Amino acid sequence: MDSKDLNNSLKNIFRLAHAVNWNDFKYAIGRLEKDRDSLVKRFAKYKIGDKVILKKAPVITEQINYGWYGYRNILVKGAKGLVKEIEVRDGYFYYGLSFSKSALFFFNEDMLKAVRRGDGVV
Repeated sequence: MDSKDLNNSLKNIFRLAHAVNWNDFKYAIGRLEKDRDSLVKRFAKYKIGDKVILKKAPVITEQINYGWYGYRNILVKGAKGLVKEIEVRDGYFYYGLSFSKSALFFFNEDMLKAVRRGDGVV
C-alpha cells in the first residue's frame, strides 16, 4: 500500500467515523485492538521480549534494500535480536526486532528461530 492509498483509506475511515456515532466507532476500534492482542497472545510463535536469531539473511543489495542497505552488516544469518513489536499483516505475524540499539526491522517467523540458553544475550 503506497502513501496515496493509505491517505485515501484514512480519509474513508474518518468519513465513516463521522457518519456513525463517534463513541461507537471508538468502541469498535478498541474491540479490534483487543481482538488483535488476543490473537497475538494466543497464536504468535514469539512474544515481546523473546530473543531470536535470524535463520537466514534478507537479500539486501543496492537495488533491493527496503531502506536497510545501511544495516546490511547487522542483518546477517545468526544475528541475535529482541522482539519489540508484533504486527499482523495479511494473515501473518511479523516481528519487529531490535539488534542492539538499531532501528526496528520486521520479519515473519520463517526467518527466525528462538535463542536457546547459551546462545548469548542481545
